[in-house]
Amino acid sequence: MGRLTGRLRSLRPMDGQRDDPATGLMRWLSMALRVLTRLACVGRRPRGAEDAKLAGLDAGNAKRETARPTAERLLEALQETTLTLIEGPQQT
Repeated sequence: MGRLTGRLRSLRPMDGQRDDPATGLMRWLSMALRVLTRLACVGRRPRGAEDAKLAGLDAGNAKRETARPTAERLLEALQETTLTLIEGPQQT
């Protein structure tokens, strides 16, 4: 819940008589939290027999390596990534 109620992403009270917007918001936040949790679990899996560490995830120190990256740091590292699909006659 700290990710959802942090200072920069604070949740504010919602006005209105209906509960639909609040229910929808909580569902979206729940799915986002599941995605972040899954990304963190996948990012922390062992990477081969040598248990390689990832470098370049720390904004203050690019040479610092970590074996347990957070989902937020992984997403920041992938922010400038572009996916390009090239379609051929029999393959993509």
